[in-house]
Amino acid sequence: MTSLTSEQLTIFISIIGVLIAALALIATFVSIRYQLIGLILNQLAQKANECNSNLNDENQVPEEADKASGIVTSIIKAEDIIKLHKQKRPLLLAFLRKKYLADQFYLQLHTSIIELIFTIGRFVNIKTKPSPDESVNEQIKIDIQCQLKTAKEFLETSHKRYLKK
Repeated sequence: MTSLTSEQLTIFISIIGVLIAALALIATFVSIRYQLIGLILNQLAQKANECNSNLNDENQVPEEADKASGIVTSIIKAEDIIKLHKQKRPLLLAFLRKKYLADQFYLQLHTSIIELIFTIGRFVNIKTKPSPDESVNEQIKIDIQCQLKTAKEFLETSHKRYLKK
């Protein structure tokens, strides 16, 4: 049996120390990654709740322009949150696909909102506040309909995946 010299023992212990440090670094990276994913999912849940809170008391799509705008704005902001995190932290979020996050958001939306986006396809009767310049109100209605198209594009893949056949 061969015994280790003190120099060999020192090298062996140093290698073990480096391996332990590398494992600690990997564990820290993984921990930060999952904390960040949890943060993003929490932010998306908040946006979905914000979106759902704009439905009327019967959980139907509202006719008021501010509520309609609130629905589409929340959806667009959810997409912005995903883009921001993916852009600012590409290494930490490597292999985390945008569609996974979009799916998480989509699944938290009320069915009335899903129906609005994919079945009805537009706000039917948006009511705006009286204005001396009615062209302003018409522009608000046009803007909301355009935002709805943007929201549909963001959620299209998720909708196809979870559409009940």
